[in-house]
Amino acid sequence: RDKINNELLAVVDEITDAYGIKILSVEIKNIIPPGEIQQAMEKQMRAERDKRATILQAEGDRQSNIERAEGEKESKILQAEAEKEANIRRAEGLKESQLLEAEGKAKAIEAIAAAQAKAIEQVNRAIIDSGTNETVIALKQVEALKEMAKNPANKLILPNDMLSTLGNVDAIAEVIKMGKK
Repeated sequence: RDKINNELLAVVDEITDAYGIKILSVEIKNIIPPGEIQQAMEKQMRAERDKRATILQAEGDRQSNIERAEGEKESKILQAEAEKEANIRRAEGLKESQLLEAEGKAKAIEAIAAAQAKAIEQVNRAIIDSGTNETVIALKQVEALKEMAKNPANKLILPNDMLSTLGNVDAIAEVIKMGKK
């Protein structure tokens, strides 16, 4: 607008200069172009507004997609952390359960071992009190020899001091006979 005003001032001032009139200022208040030009200008203005609206819409969509993706990312991170925490707690619970079970089994084994030790101690005390300790040992030796003699492929080699433990040779012969039956 200013450019048009300045050019118009120069042209009008030059024309009126010949009549001795000096024009200091010219201002165009309103321009009404021909219909075709006005339509073309309106069309161009609409195109520019549409272009700006499309750009703004695209920027909005882009920003919306970015924020949605960041939200999904954060959601997945939180979900993974929650799952990790659940797995840790589940593992700790399983560990605690297994520890308690192992402690229970250990106490049961200790109780059984204590009961067996007490039983062995009572049997041993009974043997010692009855004075048949040597007799029981000799009986166990005879039973072991009897088991060995059952197999015809076995050969028995007895040390000399074994005879004194068993008492006499007749007992050995009887053991061998019983083993061959």
